[in-house]
Amino acid sequence: MNKFKGTIKDISENSALNFITVDVNSTDIFALTLELNENFKTGAEVNLFFKETEIILSKTSESIIGSENIIHSEIMTVEKGEIFSEILCGSSAGNFKAISTNVSVDKNLLPGTKVYALIKASAITLGLQTRNEP
Repeated sequence: MNKFKGTIKDISENSALNFITVDVNSTDIFALTLELNENFKTGAEVNLFFKETEIILSKTSESIIGSENIIHSEIMTVEKGEIFSEILCGSSAGNFKAISTNVSVDKNLLPGTKVYALIKASAITLGLQTRNEP
């Protein structure tokens, strides 16, 4: 599970849906939630969690893709398994891991490759930071 730390920048509400903008190291990350605890408000420090399997890596420009979260990244390492590979990426928001099939990795997803990490807002879970967190 990937984890970023950030600060809630904006909350837009529409009926039961909440569209939340979180500042993560000067990178806006968006999350979509059904319910929101009253402790989640502008300025609150939060953790963002997302699964490695919820990330799509693309080498093409984000201008042709309709995703809320497009994180400019660079592949740092690739650990190939029998069917899937674990890909460690670095970005201004932080490091994260993605899982991809070896078929995709074999299409030139090598260390040093610049990629766009695409994550749907609905794939991100929010949690409040605790005082004891580093």
